[in-house]
Amino acid sequence: MSLDGLAAALEAGRRIDDERAWQNALNQRDNTIWELNETINNLVNDRDGWRNYARQLEGRLTSTQETLADRRQYLSDMRYELRDTKEELLEMRQALPRTKGEVAALRTRLEKLPNTSAAAEDAANIVRMSLAFLKQQAPGLVLPYLITAVRQSITNDYLHITRSEQIQALARNLHRAIPTLEKLNMALRPWDSKDLVQHLRDSISRIYGCNAEDPAKILPNIVGTDSLPHAQLNLLSALEDQSRLKTPTPEKIPLDLASQELAEIRKTKDPFRAYDFARRVDAPPGIITEMQQIIIGYCLQKKEAYLLYLFARDVPGADVAAIQKIVNEWGRYPDVMLFGRDIEGANLRAIEKELSGLPADEGYYTLPFALHVKGMDVKLLQGVMLKYLEKNKNQFAAGAGYSFAVNVEGANVEAFYAAIDRKHLTSDQLQTLDNKLKWYRLQQEPFESQLPYMHEEADATGPAETSPAGPEDENAEESRLSA
Repeated sequence: MSLDGLAAALEAGRRIDDERAWQNALNQRDNTIWELNETINNLVNDRDGWRNYARQLEGRLTSTQETLADRRQYLSDMRYELRDTKEELLEMRQALPRTKGEVAALRTRLEKLPNTSAAAEDAANIVRMSLAFLKQQAPGLVLPYLITAVRQSITNDYLHITRSEQIQALARNLHRAIPTLEKLNMALRPWDSKDLVQHLRDSISRIYGCNAEDPAKILPNIVGTDSLPHAQLNLLSALEDQSRLKTPTPEKIPLDLASQELAEIRKTKDPFRAYDFARRVDAPPGIITEMQQIIIGYCLQKKEAYLLYLFARDVPGADVAAIQKIVNEWGRYPDVMLFGRDIEGANLRAIEKELSGLPADEGYYTLPFALHVKGMDVKLLQGVMLKYLEKNKNQFAAGAGYSFAVNVEGANVEAFYAAIDRKHLTSDQLQTLDNKLKWYRLQQEPFESQLPYMHEEADATGPAETSPAGPEDENAEESRLSA
């Protein structure tokens, strides 16, 4: 090969190497450009993500600021409410010594009377326990307790002082409770403040037969009666009618609308809210049982069964058997009587078993059961009352025995006539009891033997209208006395 050919070949090889080098350089440049584009795209995506995160943080900050503003407003409202509550508590604390003084004076006057220590304690408890319920932030039980306490004092030896000034003192204490209740601005369970005051006014009017706004008229309406046992029955009947007053049952609301209230009740274990919740909300049996257990725990702690009676009366689905067991064990006898009278499914035999074990000095407790609870064994109650009359010959015992003999259907009037110390009865009562005894004996005789007796009475007394008093005459006499 010539030198020219060799030089041409070398030149051709160099050009090929240069082209390959240029091609590699171009490829590297393209790769670098592609990597730069990828990096730019990633940076753009990261920028958008950070912008979204910044927006989220801005939204959270706004929400936190709004929540903080709400909390500040809530704290401000609570501060005002706390100030109002302190003022109310201060007013109640200032009124407490004055009421304590009135109770002490009432107890002193009552203890000076013969055989009235128990009545003095009952009368004092009416005001003392009412104030205790207010102090414990439980004013919803003030009216039920007043009803129970007054009924308890009537069925105890309170009849000894029916004609004394102590009834007027008791009425004044009831009347003074109204302004205290009117000052309460909090929500009362199961009654609100306005309804509670109205119930108390109605109670005073119904019990004492006068306008609650004028307590000066209370005493003449009580001491002006000629028949102490009839006065007792009228008072007891008014109290029991008042205890039947229910707040209007609201329309049931769905459970899902009251879920927050249910959570609060579970947390606070408030028995009054539990009763109101079970009464208002369309809840399943499991939640009704849960509310019942809250009230049972409260009643066992306070030894007070009246709220359980209201629960069994007003809440469908309440466990009547379990509630009655507690009412029989811890409740006062008026509460047990209300349970037997008003609650469908109450075990009257269990109540009779409790009453049959009464001591002889407490046999008068059978009177309200015989008068107002249908289905009770009158013979059993009658036996307990007769044992009481054999041991007690005072005015209260005579009035209780008279009421049992005259007003209880199926009573053995002849046995009561022999057991009652009749010197404590008025002339009208003696006449009514004699007529009742004649009619009772007439019913016990065979019909054939009644005919000659009736003819002899007609011949001896003249016209038919002067014959022995029958049921119509007896009812008319009793109606006149009750009026």
